[in-house]
Amino acid sequence: MKWNRLAISVGVVAMTLFGTVQSVHAQASPMDTVRVVGDTVKEGLKVVEELTTKQRLPTVKTFLGMAQSSAKLEVMKSDGQIIMEGEDEGLLGNNRVKIMVPCKFRYQIDLNELRAGDVQFDPSRMIVTVRMPPVRLDDPSPDRESMEILEQVNPTFRSSGSLQDLRDRVLAEQLKPRARTKGEESADLARNAGKAMLQKFLQQVYTPLMPDIRVFVE
Repeated sequence: MKWNRLAISVGVVAMTLFGTVQSVHAQASPMDTVRVVGDTVKEGLKVVEELTTKQRLPTVKTFLGMAQSSAKLEVMKSDGQIIMEGEDEGLLGNNRVKIMVPCKFRYQIDLNELRAGDVQFDPSRMIVTVRMPPVRLDDPSPDRESMEILEQVNPTFRSSGSLQDLRDRVLAEQLKPRARTKGEESADLARNAGKAMLQKFLQQVYTPLMPDIRVFVE
């Protein structure tokens, strides 16, 4: 009966890890997916060894490995608007333009950055405490097709091409840096969201291994 319960627990752990990785990496490339699934299988085998061969409580190394196998975890998405403006000077008058570009922001944590010192396990209280890795802003995704011209001035004796050149220059010079600056404004909010997301995620990963486990994220 004892071995049957262990076999069931191990099966649930493996299924949960695989399902979790599929969810987190739904948009990953085929090669990334193969790598992640391979890592997940390795971690599942480590759990089997912990539960059946060593016959002891899981170690910090086990909890760490299970978390690291999931690689990057997206913790928050948000939308914003990037406002840019510019002006040129000419003998026939100055062109001026003000542009708005919608932008999507994604924030994630890389669980591969976790180290042994970031995970603590208290077997007497059945508590795992994890220090969250840094939350990082992924490359912002501006939607140029939805760009809006908020304001523009093209003097009578200046060509429309000169105004287009100004718009292109403003986008080339300002869009990426301003988008990143805008995204960083929500860094604190993303960190708070990351703690809640990571706690929920790890609780789902660890519970099949130890149903009474509780996870806290610092």
